[in-house]
Amino acid sequence: MFKFYGATDVGVKRDHNEDAYFINSELGLLVLCDGMGGHNAGEVASEIAVNFLNKYFLNYKGQIEAYTNDPSPEKRSSIKAIIGKGIEKASNKIWQEAND
Repeated sequence: MFKFYGATDVGVKRDHNEDAYFINSELGLLVLCDGMGGHNAGEVASEIAVNFLNKYFLNYKGQIEAYTNDPSPEKRSSIKAIIGKGIEKASNKIWQEAND
């Protein structure tokens, strides 16, 4: 059993924090999005990404739990595909928001 904790820090170079994260300890998920300090609206992009991914992964709760209980190579491959597709869709969501 894992315990998850999260915190971000503005650091010494920036005047605001652009990082965002979410933790879903029930599913054993932690997502951290680094806001690319110095770029326009990095904090907005990281927040869009974590909000999208949090909802996205909940759609795959059954598959994530199945993998947790039986981490077979087939299930691992499925989870890797789910994660990859989620990241791709989150990136597309950020792109759409930036261009609206």
